[in-house]
Amino acid sequence: MRIRNRPLSEGLSKRRIIGSADASPLGSFYYFKDSSTRRYRVTVHVLEMQTLAKSFPEKAVRKTRWFSLDEAARAASQLGLRTLLLKLR
Repeated sequence: MRIRNRPLSEGLSKRRIIGSADASPLGSFYYFKDSSTRRYRVTVHVLEMQTLAKSFPEKAVRKTRWFSLDEAARAASQLGLRTLLLKLR
């Protein structure tokens, strides 16, 4: 499968969780990455986890941590992501 949407392609290369994503987005938010002056738009979809991959392309640089919804919202560094996570409660 060839993916033309770069952010989607990048997300798939980093994945460890395999599942089904809702077609409709939960929402979106904007943020500035690191010290960049560029503003990025992120669209968030809910993913129903089916399984975890034992091996994935960025395994050496990615860590897996599980959070409750409230813990995830507190840990999120972007306010927009926090807001979307709290919508799931």
